[in-house]
Amino acid sequence: MPSPIDLFAQDTGEGLAHEVTTALIALEGQRAAALLERLRAQFPKHRALAPLALLCDALVEEPPPATSRAVERAAAHIEQALAPAATLLLGAHAARFVGGRWAVLACSPGAQPFDADYPEAFRAALLLRAGDAAAAREAAAGLAQANQHACAQGWLAQATYRLDGPREATQYVFRAVLLAAEGVDALLRALGDEALLRDLRDYRAAADATSQPPPADDLFPAWCLLRHPAASTPAMATDLPDTPAALCLRQVLDLLALERGGVSRALVQGRERLRSLQPWLFESYMATRARTLG
Repeated sequence: MPSPIDLFAQDTGEGLAHEVTTALIALEGQRAAALLERLRAQFPKHRALAPLALLCDALVEEPPPATSRAVERAAAHIEQALAPAATLLLGAHAARFVGGRWAVLACSPGAQPFDADYPEAFRAALLLRAGDAAAAREAAAGLAQANQHACAQGWLAQATYRLDGPREATQYVFRAVLLAAEGVDALLRALGDEALLRDLRDYRAAADATSQPPPADDLFPAWCLLRHPAASTPAMATDLPDTPAALCLRQVLDLLALERGGVSRALVQGRERLRSLQPWLFESYMATRARTLG
């Protein structure tokens, strides 16, 4: 004989709603849809009907988006409607459910080739949202001239950060900033790296305090290496864009290599080259090196 609590749950539809969510967690779309119809018929005013319907609809097989614009609309639906509904009803299982929808979208015809008008509709961006960093890295690296592609470098930074850690990702972060400095805030937030975010705040504060007008954010990579010389790697100097900020980064990398041999004529000449390239960055360099290198 059912307990009073069981009877109450059945009378309010909570037990049936729980069955729907259980089927959704198991990705049993047809069973979830059938249970939802029962819930709708028996309890037409149940508070979970609308979000449950959203989740059930997500498991219905439909023709995949065929254009980048259509992929972008589908992505907005996942982000703005589906993800909140999953968080509300599926709890700890929400990430897996939503990640699966991102993975399905990443396989749609509209997710490639890359469309500059809808960059976040590209396969690599969607795979990152699906949690598949390895596949995202492969997709980003496969873009034509990926080393000169700001979006590709940003996706490579995020994928490599998840797979190999911050040190290995730094070269991609720096290259992405050099190629499109306006995206630095969004990229560092996507990485969730508090140390890099703090470095960016400190860079901007120093630039505002010591230079008018302050230098642009594309100098951040070179300035950051002055603060963290141990983060420099030979890979950072490869395939840099042909820009003044990239030349500054290359020069800082050269100086850091020369410093290992102590004060020398080559080091002095390298400093002069940095002064001619970017006087403010040179002053920042000297301020950090005066105590140890003279």
